[in-house]
Amino acid sequence: MDISTLERSLNSLKKKCADLMNYAQTYEESQSAFVEIEIKSKNCHCLQQKAEKLRKQYYELPETTDISKEDEALYELEERLETLEVRFKVIVEDLASKREKTIKDNSENECSKSVKIKLPKIPLPIFDGKYEKWSSFENQFRNLIANNDDLSDSEKLYYLRSILKGEAKQVETEDDTFDSLFKALKERFENKKLIINAHVNAVINFEKI
Repeated sequence: MDISTLERSLNSLKKKCADLMNYAQTYEESQSAFVEIEIKSKNCHCLQQKAEKLRKQYYELPETTDISKEDEALYELEERLETLEVRFKVIVEDLASKREKTIKDNSENECSKSVKIKLPKIPLPIFDGKYEKWSSFENQFRNLIANNDDLSDSEKLYYLRSILKGEAKQVETEDDTFDSLFKALKERFENKKLIINAHVNAVINFEKI
């Protein structure tokens, strides 16, 4: 094989190496990145084999042929290809690690969802207007509804109206808001004197029985 043909082969290898180098420098992660990098890595390995074969062909030329420039060019080419090989290997390992982490995280999330215990719903307290029951009702309702920041005022008002019975259901306010209704109920039924009387009457009635 003549030196002109070998030079064309060398220039072709250098161009392909430059393309790979440009890809490595401008590489960005994407859904197809893993496959692309694996292909580029195989191409890099193929170029290394071709460079080695080309060097042997140069050495087969007559001893009088000066191949010092070509030998140096091949040396630089091989160094670049080795650098690329390492670069692609690092990228592949990084992508593989991220893929494994994603799979592991998804698996853990699924496991976490599957082992969650479904707790029974806590029934809302009912208030029928009995003074002695107001304090207990207020504490439960505040904990479940009134202090729940995830609920809007409209939702809180809906829940409050839904659990009022008897005399408590008759309480009305000028403003149709949660705060106004809850305040009106508190003012109406948080009457300490009436609460005490209700408790006393309950005790008396119990003793009569």
